[in-house]
Amino acid sequence: MNHATQSQSSDRLAIPAPAVAELLSISERHVWALNASGRLPRPFRLGRAVRWSVDELLAWQRAGCPLREHWERLLAREDER
Repeated sequence: MNHATQSQSSDRLAIPAPAVAELLSISERHVWALNASGRLPRPFRLGRAVRWSVDELLAWQRAGCPLREHWERLLAREDER
C-alpha cells in the first residue's frame, strides 16, 4: 500500500472490509476469513454496516497481529490501569 492510501484510511475513524483489505494489503475475502477465524480485532456494527476502528487496527498491527482473544485480553489489561 502506498503512503497516500494509508493516509486516506487512517483519516477515517471506522472503515469497511474493502478498506481494511487495502490497509492490510490483503483481499477482502481474506479479511472476512480472518474475521471469521478470530484473527482480526472485533468489528462493530452501525446499523447493518460492519466497520473496524482504524486506530485499533493500527495498534493491533503494531502489537504483532495477535489472535482476537489475546488482543482483547491485552486491551482489558490496559483498561485496568
